[in-house]
Amino acid sequence: MSDIPYGPYGQPQTPFPAPDDPLVSADFNGWWNRSMRLLSATWRPLVMIQLLWAIPLLIITIVSNLAGQAEDTGSDGDLTAFILVGLPVIAVTFLLGLVTTLATLHVLVQHVTGHQMSVGWALRAGLSRAAAMLGWGILGGLMILVGIALCVLPGIYVSLVFMILPAVVLLERTNAIARCFRLVHAQTGPALGRIATIFAVSVVFGLVENALTSLIGGGYFAGGDDVSTGAGIFAAIVSTAVSVLSGVVIAPLVLAAYADMRARHEVFATTQLQP
Repeated sequence: MSDIPYGPYGQPQTPFPAPDDPLVSADFNGWWNRSMRLLSATWRPLVMIQLLWAIPLLIITIVSNLAGQAEDTGSDGDLTAFILVGLPVIAVTFLLGLVTTLATLHVLVQHVTGHQMSVGWALRAGLSRAAAMLGWGILGGLMILVGIALCVLPGIYVSLVFMILPAVVLLERTNAIARCFRLVHAQTGPALGRIATIFAVSVVFGLVENALTSLIGGGYFAGGDDVSTGAGIFAAIVSTAVSVLSGVVIAPLVLAAYADMRARHEVFATTQLQP
């Protein structure tokens, strides 16, 4: 059944895109099916982009755990050197994560707007919006913390609303936080249904990652001595692989959800997107 709002005469409140629009859908099933078709068509370049962030993260995970195992025998100078080198690497990896999140969405926009998919173009676009994503992300994170401090539920709600923040930052030049709330509140029920599903998918990936890493090398990540270094490294590789898969699967869900919300807020079709 369609979840498009209807006025007193049974007509949509805003002109809705054609049924063959690659992103905008009239109901939940349409959103999910469009997302999966988009994933099927774009997963290869999406994986390539995600690896640019995941490989440094994998290296940091392995090195930090090896350093933790050697901490008892190491000197203070060794620990200081690790901090001086490790912290900048962690910061760069975090920024790479922002760039790859935006670049992943950009590849999807390239595809749905009929452009040839280009990883280089996507990375340049992601880099150009990384500073904006960092700024809005920090502000959004502070709002979530305030919401959790005042009462847990508002913080959870704000965090759900901000799941479309990367799409808004990439595709629009506006107050991204206010825009997220306007898009979600244009038709709250369908919007929250899509966002809650994205959140559930994220949780499932997190649970799978935790189960696999605990099974393979839980003691390694916990700093225990009962797991070999080889098993721990393999567990880190598995964890990184699940993270890559999660990023690839969730990106189409986010972009299609953003398009659905925008179509319910204003006259919109996928052809209006500018990659």
